[in-house]
Amino acid sequence: FVRSALAGELQRELHERYGALAATGSYDKSPAAMAQRSLRNMCLSYLVHTSGGFALAEAQLSRSDNMTDTLAALQGLVHNAAPQALADFEERWRRDALVMDKWFTIQACVPGAGTVDRVRSLTAHPAFSITNPNKVRSLLGAFSTLNPTAFHARSGAGYQLHAEQVIALNALNPQVAARMAASFNAWTRYDPDRQRLMRAELSRIASAAGLSPDVSEIVHNALDMGAARRPA
Repeated sequence: FVRSALAGELQRELHERYGALAATGSYDKSPAAMAQRSLRNMCLSYLVHTSGGFALAEAQLSRSDNMTDTLAALQGLVHNAAPQALADFEERWRRDALVMDKWFTIQACVPGAGTVDRVRSLTAHPAFSITNPNKVRSLLGAFSTLNPTAFHARSGAGYQLHAEQVIALNALNPQVAARMAASFNAWTRYDPDRQRLMRAELSRIASAAGLSPDVSEIVHNALDMGAARRPA
């Protein structure tokens, strides 16, 4: 809401600045050029919420000569429901593991509770592997740390999905599982309903068979935070 409201009020200024920052030559790696791309893409992230913004992102994606501008345009399109852009990007870059990590992250960060189902389906994608820490961070890590509107969905579905993945990871890579479990550490700072839902998932992880010491320490410390906050 805030982003859309600002974009609407500042559309002319954002559009003018976006145009003025367009590169005039070949790709430049200098700090000044990097800063210019960064500011231009920030303008685009607001403009996609205005009329004509979608077309700007499509044009930038088709003309881009660097991954920074490509990913910024793709993110703007994906956040505004553009499955074809995702499919085209996947077709072009599916053999590049590092670029596909970005593809996963962009989808994991789409705002809204519906992203829970998207992330669940992506865990079955051929390019995803729960045994690969980079894949786990790019999808599950991004989902739990960078997408509060999905991870903290009122239904608790985001917590359930994350707990399932932590339990699965525990048997494969306890260290990565522990880092993922840490996403629940701040559970006592939320409203009572979300506290109840997160505590339930922490308890589910804690009771999982064969829990590693790494995960057990993180989970039990988190649960102890709740006990410490209860009035005597």
